[in-house]
Amino acid sequence: LKKMGLKVYEPKARGGHVAFLHEYGFGFSKALIEAGFICDYRSPNLIRLCLNPLYISMDEIESCIKEMQFIEKNALYLKPE
Repeated sequence: LKKMGLKVYEPKARGGHVAFLHEYGFGFSKALIEAGFICDYRSPNLIRLCLNPLYISMDEIESCIKEMQFIEKNALYLKPE
């Protein structure tokens, strides 16, 4: 995750979400949404993903991780609006 510029956000009471901090959180979350993934952005740089095993498969999780790597590698978070 560090190689992708992501840091896991670990508050004491997080609920069912996995949250990441990224320097360009808004742009990163926008790139994920454009790729078809549902995420939640919280200012100033927090990206939240829900990994509920009732409706998210391991294949979907792996696909999301690959997309996150692609976004970082190609700096798609810097794409102008």
